Amino acid sequence: MEEATPGDDACTNGRRLDASPMEEESEEATLDDATPMEEDPMNESRPVNAQREQPQPEDNVVENQIGGKAFKLGRREVMTVISRHLDAFAWTVTDMPGIDPDFLCHRLTMDTKVRPVRQRQRKFNEERCLVVKQETQKLLNAGHIREIQYPEWLANVVLVKKANGKWRMCVDFTDLNKACPKDLYPLPNIDTLVDSASSCKMMSFLDAFSGYNKIKMHPRDESKTAFMTDTCSYCYKVMPFGLKNAGATYQRLMDKILAPMLGRNV
Repeated sequence: MEEATPGDDACTNGRRLDASPMEEESEEATLDDATPMEEDPMNESRPVNAQREQPQPEDNVVENQIGGKAFKLGRREVMTVISRHLDAFAWTVTDMPGIDPDFLCHRLTMDTKVRPVRQRQRKFNEERCLVVKQETQKLLNAGHIREIQYPEWLANVVLVKKANGKWRMCVDFTDLNKACPKDLYPLPNIDTLVDSASSCKMMSFLDAFSGYNKIKMHPRDESKTAFMTDTCSYCYKVMPFGLKNAGATYQRLMDKILAPMLGRNV
């Protein structure tokens, strides 16, 4: 039988197009004798050797695909590391006392020419009123807000429906943000971060739980974050989401805390 070469145009998948029926039957018989086949319940033929060579899942191993490479880390190793550093994790809201105001707090630099704005109160239906009441109570229990009287700045709450069907309560700080100049603190460049981590064998991500709320508002600026509900008005004691320069303040905090590790393992 004449062998086919890879560069031969007259061959397809190792067979000659001009082969006679007798030659094709002979080639099929030779292939069947070379590799034993078995049929699975789905009537598909698979080589026995190929099935035996498939990697079996290892017990007690976590495997992730990163950059086309598989990294494996035992669960016992992960649990050992976590057990040694339990004090680094927050299990409840009370485990997060927040950042010392003497170390860093959020200040509002206001334009003296801008007059305070008190927004008109918006009306909500019964369902949304209940959501506002529940979310406000959560903030009170966590110590993030306090009741305020005679505020100069007053904003409405805004309810946004999340993908899971639940509501997220925000505060409309549009007027307050207009009165604050932009904080031009440099933020990290994504391309630079990716390039610096390209040579690392493993990368881990940490997500700060309510990181913004760990930064205190400056006492003189708390009243400017006031918002209204159906019962009374409240103001934030911590830095809320939605403020114009909140991202710059948070990045400044991260740079201070992680300064000894920046460029080394962060």
